[in-house]
Amino acid sequence: MLDGVSVLLEVVLEDAPEGSKLQRIRLRARIALGQTHRTCGVIPDGFFGQFIADETESYFMYEKDRGEMPIMRYKSLYGTYVAKKLLTYYEASRQGRHLQELGIPNFRVLMETTTPDRVEQMLRAIEGFTNGQGSNIFLFVDQATLGASTPFDALWTTGKRDAVRLTN
Repeated sequence: MLDGVSVLLEVVLEDAPEGSKLQRIRLRARIALGQTHRTCGVIPDGFFGQFIADETESYFMYEKDRGEMPIMRYKSLYGTYVAKKLLTYYEASRQGRHLQELGIPNFRVLMETTTPDRVEQMLRAIEGFTNGQGSNIFLFVDQATLGASTPFDALWTTGKRDAVRLTN
């Protein structure tokens, strides 16, 4: 859905630390899984920067959720599931991994998913690991809402349940 929006990876990563320039975009963070801590990584489906005339930089990591992965796993916390991916992004932001690994000052995660109900499930997952606070690094949209507009004009729901546009 975000075709034509991305900036060339070489330009965005021009100032990235040596060694990360030739790799795919990837963030790692240490997260709590049950009673243990593990280092987990996320590789977004897309990555782009938005540069505004006043030299404001905003970076976005795009995830397309097709509804095939469970939001939560209860039997084994070590498998792949959406809440673990969201927690990894959240902790990567808190730990400053975007500065260390990519050399970018900020990022937000754009999550396109199948239905408004699935957006709600993801919001509840975020509230679960943020003690009910949510987080504005996340922006969610369902396929129908995004399909009726452009990515920049669509209303996205933040991880704090506010409605915003990407250009806000």
